[in-house]
Amino acid sequence: MAAPMYRKTICRLALWLLLPGIGAVAAWLLLWLAHTLPTQNIRDNIRWWVLEERGMPSLQLPPLEGSLRGIFTDALMLHYAAQDLEGTTALRQSLELRRGEVGEGEGWAAGDSLAAYLSGESMPRQVTYARYWHGYLVILKPLLFLSNLAMARLFFALVNGILPLVYLWLCAGRGCRGAGLLAVVSGILLYPFFLSMSFSLSFCHILLWLFLTVQLAGWELWQRRRWQAFLFLVFGMVTAYLDLLTYPLVLLGFPLAMQLYLSSGVGGLRRRLAELAQWMGSWFWGYAGLWTAKWALAYSIGIGGIWEDGLATVGRRMGGGAWSWSALSEALRVNWGLLAYWPIGILLASVLVWGLWRCLGLWKGRGGRIAWSAFLPYALVAALPLAWTALSLNHSLEHFMYTGKIWSISVFALALGALSLGTEGGSR
Repeated sequence: MAAPMYRKTICRLALWLLLPGIGAVAAWLLLWLAHTLPTQNIRDNIRWWVLEERGMPSLQLPPLEGSLRGIFTDALMLHYAAQDLEGTTALRQSLELRRGEVGEGEGWAAGDSLAAYLSGESMPRQVTYARYWHGYLVILKPLLFLSNLAMARLFFALVNGILPLVYLWLCAGRGCRGAGLLAVVSGILLYPFFLSMSFSLSFCHILLWLFLTVQLAGWELWQRRRWQAFLFLVFGMVTAYLDLLTYPLVLLGFPLAMQLYLSSGVGGLRRRLAELAQWMGSWFWGYAGLWTAKWALAYSIGIGGIWEDGLATVGRRMGGGAWSWSALSEALRVNWGLLAYWPIGILLASVLVWGLWRCLGLWKGRGGRIAWSAFLPYALVAALPLAWTALSLNHSLEHFMYTGKIWSISVFALALGALSLGTEGGSR
């Protein structure tokens, strides 16, 4: 009996290790198919909207200093969706991501390059963006091939609005209505009311609710088959594939906190911490593994400099060798500045008051007999944004308008931890 179990464990470990590589090949094939679509149709469907600046919004909220602009990343995404294959092939373009640019230095803007390309102007230089997967093109290219830019934005807005409602309905049916409500409330810190202005932010938000829905809908299956680690592995892979310059940590933190809540009462603290480490490790292996596999695939077809560019970018994002406590303090200041908008402040204060009231009520009602150690795993999840900010210091300083939103994880994890203290497992 021991031998079959041993072999089964070895097979699961091998699959866990190899899945990012297998997924990378499948991801490349999907991108290759997307790049075989005729691009003239796409250019025709977005040209008027971009050139008339009706499809490239630039809303600014005073305290956020323009942080909600959807121009830069959207311009890149639309440019790659419309880019023709002149001088290259679909197979190579799917990994190299070549495009033309105009302007230099302070005069360069992704939107200007997109407008120039759609106007038929000559592009003085060609650049590549091979270090990212750009998997969003698997969805964006067919969508823009079949409809125009306005309809594509409407589609994303509807999906972004419907998915949280579906999740709330699912939570109500599974007896965890409170946890679902906390997820929606904490998700407000992602500024979902401005998602229609940015494709990149929309992708991240949609993935968040899809991950949470898949996690809850298949909960019994994941538990029975012991597939939780594989689930987080796939979540990490999909994040690396579809996300572009936003706040990927949210796609780990929210499912991680919900996983803890759904498994409340299963095992002691030591087991809970071991499982937490396993789930986190699986997500990061999927995330980093798929990204590394992409660089390997690009290198295998002769795309030079991919490893140097990728590793140099990681080094820059981590601080570029100039890490300091004062820099960390500044990064936290500008990231927390996203929470200074008064409606968000009221929301945070309300969640804090509710959490304190709940903990105080449980403590008084049970004579102080609350297993506070059950709260520790949630506190560790809540600390993820701090660790991420410290490790990716330069990125957190430069792109605070995105990275500041990862603190919604802390709000959700701490609130969910307070809610779990009222369950059988959390109050033993």
